[in-house]
Amino acid sequence: MPSFGRALPWAVAALAAAACSSSKSSTSSSCNPAAANPCSGGLVCEAVAGGASQCVSALVIQGKVFELAAPATGISGAGVIALDASGAPVGPAATSDATGAYEIPIHAARNADGSPAGAVTLRASAAGYETFPSGLRLSFPVNLSLATSVNGRWVVKSSGTDVGLVALATPGASWVQGTVAVPATEPGVLVVAAPAVQPSTDPVRTGYADANGAYAIHDLPSGAAYTVEAYAAGVNYAAQTKTLASGQNVVDLAIDAARPARTVSGTVQLVGQNQPSNPTSVILVLASTYDAALGRGESPPGLRAGNVTSTYSIAGVPDGDYVVLGGFENDGWVRDRGGGAQAPPAISVAGADVTVTGFKITGAVTLGTPFSAADPWTADVASPTFVWVAYPSSLEQTVRIIDAYGTEVWSKTALSGTATSVAYDGPALTSGAYYQFQVIAYQTVGGGGGGPTIDIASQSEDLRGVFVAF
Repeated sequence: MPSFGRALPWAVAALAAAACSSSKSSTSSSCNPAAANPCSGGLVCEAVAGGASQCVSALVIQGKVFELAAPATGISGAGVIALDASGAPVGPAATSDATGAYEIPIHAARNADGSPAGAVTLRASAAGYETFPSGLRLSFPVNLSLATSVNGRWVVKSSGTDVGLVALATPGASWVQGTVAVPATEPGVLVVAAPAVQPSTDPVRTGYADANGAYAIHDLPSGAAYTVEAYAAGVNYAAQTKTLASGQNVVDLAIDAARPARTVSGTVQLVGQNQPSNPTSVILVLASTYDAALGRGESPPGLRAGNVTSTYSIAGVPDGDYVVLGGFENDGWVRDRGGGAQAPPAISVAGADVTVTGFKITGAVTLGTPFSAADPWTADVASPTFVWVAYPSSLEQTVRIIDAYGTEVWSKTALSGTATSVAYDGPALTSGAYYQFQVIAYQTVGGGGGGPTIDIASQSEDLRGVFVAF
């Protein structure tokens, strides 16, 4: 199995940055962030609110990577990356030690007094484990303003910086690692390793480049031919295909300047009831990572259009196959599935701009307590009760629970259109496992010579209703 601490350049960078810390004041003199060594004494050059960049105390995130099924068991050799709101890495990746502990030095904007501001999300991976986040598991923001001053450094450490990983049933014996050229404009880079020959039952795995361009992708099958591709907004990369040897396979990826990125544009029609007052968004996810059962996949950073009410345009799209998702984020909107529209649009970008045929977005079914936008709920009883708000003009409703792989484990159909709660009475839920509660509302349509038919009116949002069974 790979050891990030032995092999990857990000481990050396993380240790070097941590070693520079010292007991200094929170703010110092002004500095030039473009200079090679703008600050001394362990201070770092950061943008400070209300003024020019200043030398300020370093900021680190500390936490632990552990086995989700056995929280006391730390995972060594795990890579952890911190990402800003745009999906760009804000520092080198860290490698967890023998106890699972890690520390990431990161860059962040500062308040006038030099204290950290903003938020980041975490991404973690280790050999033999599912990448976090993936499936139903989301990475929630870590609030940097909660940092405390410890020995001259700002330190963010809480339960929110600890990451639990789920063991794979069939880990692979090969892994790919290397570096990618990091674009200056959109530095977030998603790396995908997919079977070179399709269709295939071999897995598609992903990795994420840190601020130095280093990445690693674990658990690939030895002897299989895999294509490794990088995706970042504004550029195309030259892919590489190779037959994987057991153990380490080094694949470095360069930008292909001869192939410019393209633009994907289209229209969205807002329909139905229960519409929120805010606009929606449209994102592109890689088709090779899209899970139809869960309705989600991985989106390269920057391939998003916000504030969408009718038309949208996403510039800088690399060549590739994508699924177009509208209303995917927690904004009160969902894709309209009425009229048999079960699948979102699929497109192929290959050296030309693409216009997407318009699709519909509708107001979502609202879930009630205990679900929120911030955290997954801990279902600490064997038979939890789920609550929602009845969708307007709903004829009947279906509720269901799916597991982290999109498999339905329980459902209740033909509930009254005014029902707002249901108690779980299905098979025992697995302790520590992630599930999602979903509501689908139905209405009558038509009424001509063939009589009315029942059609889907709306459903709960894609990212809400996630809970953990304990």
